Amino acid sequence: MKATLLPIIGAAAMLVPAAAFAQSTSATTSPTTATSATTSASSTNNSTASQTPEAVTQRIQQLHQQLEITPAQQSQWSQFTQVMRQNAQDMRNAIDQRGAAMNTMSAVQNMQSYTQLAETHAQDMQRLSTAFDTLYKSMSPKQQQNADQVFRYKAQAAEAKHGRSAG
Repeated sequence: MKATLLPIIGAAAMLVPAAAFAQSTSATTSPTTATSATTSASSTNNSTASQTPEAVTQRIQQLHQQLEITPAQQSQWSQFTQVMRQNAQDMRNAIDQRGAAMNTMSAVQNMQSYTQLAETHAQDMQRLSTAFDTLYKSMSPKQQQNADQVFRYKAQAAEAKHGRSAG
């Protein structure tokens, strides 16, 4: 069962965008320029765009259709989407806090803040994978195969975008 869920969990990670984990400062940017601080804060804020309630709702609707959720699975689906929405809110909050403090952070604080984002993401993904496991178990074998394909495709697309092979 774990081997079956790995592609799904990997693809589910894309539900909380990796952009939130991109370093918002550049190694080539001079730390003394005023524009670097502004750019850092603005790129952090831009990474929340895919976490907006509207974007999350759109992704939920897309998944509902792709996974062919039945009325009998609506309870499990609702639990899964509740976790998706809460995770998005948690990540928006974490990114906003980081962005608000970015201009005054030392390098060490920046690293610690980034670590906190990664920890928030890991906790959110654990909750999401648990909720998805319950939904997945309620699916017919045909739906499970379909879900495997949907999430596998998303994972492969993400890998290709980053120049890696999802072998």
